[in-house]
Amino acid sequence: MSKLLLLVALTATAFSLFTVQANNHKNRLTVVVYDYPPDIVNSATNPEGPFIEKLQSITNAADLQIDWLRTNMSMESTMLDQGDRPFCTTGRAYSNERAKKWRFIPYLFSSLSTEFIIARKENLSTLQKLGSIRALTANQNFIGAFVKGGYYVDGTQKTLNMQQTWLQDIALSEEHALRLVTAGRADYTILPSATWKAMRSQSEQFSVLSSIHFAAKNESPVLLTCSKALPEKIFLKLSGAMAKLGFEKFEP
Repeated sequence: MSKLLLLVALTATAFSLFTVQANNHKNRLTVVVYDYPPDIVNSATNPEGPFIEKLQSITNAADLQIDWLRTNMSMESTMLDQGDRPFCTTGRAYSNERAKKWRFIPYLFSSLSTEFIIARKENLSTLQKLGSIRALTANQNFIGAFVKGGYYVDGTQKTLNMQQTWLQDIALSEEHALRLVTAGRADYTILPSATWKAMRSQSEQFSVLSSIHFAAKNESPVLLTCSKALPEKIFLKLSGAMAKLGFEKFEP
């Protein structure tokens, strides 16, 4: 029975990847989607939220129909790195390093909001005394849980790239990172303020957690991001639509 289930799973995966390849021809665009509250909710059924509305206005102007591909942020990053499947995302933070493998549509789609430290309530006062996100991530006495393939501002990403053992990019999503902290498997995580507020209000399981807000945060530009395999014709349609709709031009 297990062999049969494995065969079914492999067949479904192969069909899914074929669909990604096929749907980007003509006037269809495959877009990866997952919950990212409050900007994206109900991704498993009928995606909605500010990012979805903004994206749909762009695809409508570009005369493209969306085929949703449901996954998580970690898998999305892996697919972008591989660059062999034509698709776009609902927006990712820009960096020069990412631009080497990912293709960013050069118009400002959004920006990352102020980041909060999220920890269990009994640990807040200890972490608060460190005074900044940079001091916290440099302290090996505290384990941080981060989203694999995510992006963090205020120098956090640079520290994370150093692959320190106490900074663990093992979470598949923001919700997964919160669950790790809730369970005591990590001391803290870092989330955009809007995402934390939305998740806190939606789930009682995070009632044991609270947040720390350190001042002087920098915003990071968020652009629509596509794989290198996206056909040039579709990329130009999306770029032209964003220009027509008045999105601000992005200059790295």
